[in-house]
Amino acid sequence: MRFFRIVLSVYFVSLFTFFVISTFWVIPRMIHSQTEPDRILFPMDLACAVLTVVFGVAFWILVRSRATGRGWVIAASLLNLAISVGVPLFYVRVSGASDLWMLERIFLIPSAFGIAGLFAFRRPTRQVAQ
Repeated sequence: MRFFRIVLSVYFVSLFTFFVISTFWVIPRMIHSQTEPDRILFPMDLACAVLTVVFGVAFWILVRSRATGRGWVIAASLLNLAISVGVPLFYVRVSGASDLWMLERIFLIPSAFGIAGLFAFRRPTRQVAQ
């Protein structure tokens, strides 16, 4: 279980780093480069900020091995699943289904981490003594 915590924490810190860069560097540059920014960029910036917080807290809880923060790890795993399913579906909606299977192969790894995080940090079952 310790090895899985380390692997999952490395994965969450990489997502945290990606969303920090997106929130504080990429999206503001996109907003300021346009004379009239698109309305979708502001919610996208807010979503990246929320994802930054969730993945950062999940990483911190995994590193510190705190049992009380299991909900953050589950939330990060659920968001990971939502991203790995939602991005290909959004792409299909916008561009068509030509590259859907390529995207599904790319997002197979985040899906696997999301499912593994959900199973590893689910509520422990209590055994009844007889």
